[in-house]
Amino acid sequence: RSMRARCSGAAHRVDAQHAGVLGAVPLRDELIHPGCDGGQGGQRAVAGFGAKPSRRPLSIGDGELAGTADTVVSVPEIFSYWLQGGRIDVGFLGAAQIDRHANLNSTVIGPYDEPKVRLPGAGGAPEIATSAKEVFVMLRQSLRTFVPELDFRTSAGGSVSTVVTDLGILEPRGEERELTLTAVHPGVDVEQAREATGWDLRVADDLGVTPAPTEAELRALRDLEAKGES
Repeated sequence: RSMRARCSGAAHRVDAQHAGVLGAVPLRDELIHPGCDGGQGGQRAVAGFGAKPSRRPLSIGDGELAGTADTVVSVPEIFSYWLQGGRIDVGFLGAAQIDRHANLNSTVIGPYDEPKVRLPGAGGAPEIATSAKEVFVMLRQSLRTFVPELDFRTSAGGSVSTVVTDLGILEPRGEERELTLTAVHPGVDVEQAREATGWDLRVADDLGVTPAPTEAELRALRDLEAKGES
């Protein structure tokens, strides 16, 4: 599936004057829609902007990201100066669970004191969720992930503008900002999305279909995949 979805995953997009992008999604030039300013942020010892990996990174701590970045800064700087200073326009987040209002859980599955699974935790996710001007969430859509109630709320969903899944695109709509299916990927129907959602999923009247990935995007992704396996 095309996970870029015109950079925003919806009708709007990031324009050229935006300062930066922070998250765990490495972007190559071929995968960035014209007018988007791509970047890469890490949560280890350093964080970099403008990563251009020549192979698929193993994780956000892969040295390939720092080694190919336009600039590398310390974690205190990325959070206090860039993020909390309002200089990050788009944050990318993932999660183990998401609810209908785009709140996220990356802390535990089950009761906090005696969880079934203890997850990696918050990291910088709460700061990204509250300080980035808008947030894109990327995750697979299933009943295990799209739940009616989170086991733990790690990050608030108030700044989430787009949720991109393997089935389609959801955006918060209405006064309650409830996630609404606004587009499906080619070959996916609404019923599949509803069956993979733990609540009664709202569907937009103007439901669209996401554009297929371009040949340049497919080549870039396949190239990264092949180099990562070599």
